[in-house]
Amino acid sequence: MQAKAMMERGWETVEVAPPSESEAYVLEDILWGWLTPAEQTAVAQMLPRLAELNQREWELVDLLCQSYSGAAVAAHCYLARGTIDNYITNLFRQLGMPDQHGPLNRNLILLKTTQIYRLQQGVGC
Repeated sequence: MQAKAMMERGWETVEVAPPSESEAYVLEDILWGWLTPAEQTAVAQMLPRLAELNQREWELVDLLCQSYSGAAVAAHCYLARGTIDNYITNLFRQLGMPDQHGPLNRNLILLKTTQIYRLQQGVGC
């Protein structure tokens, strides 16, 4: 609401602050509620492992969460497709994500997990 009011007054840029602690808890509860039991298990296993990722791995996570394909990630990072495929495989292995979920479901679970993780860290989605 505040952002809309500011834009109506002619402001061109609006900085949106991360959610407050209470807002983050509500958002986290909502996100958990949208998960299937199998997804809840996967997310619970992945959350503590996200803290161990390096900057390059976070870049890969962000691109996958934006629905970049393997080819698009490779082009963005100026790396060979095979290299990116290896990075993706290693990333999901590091996070404890089994291959049985399939690529689309793995990326969706990764997106949901990173949203919850970022809320817990106080940085928003």
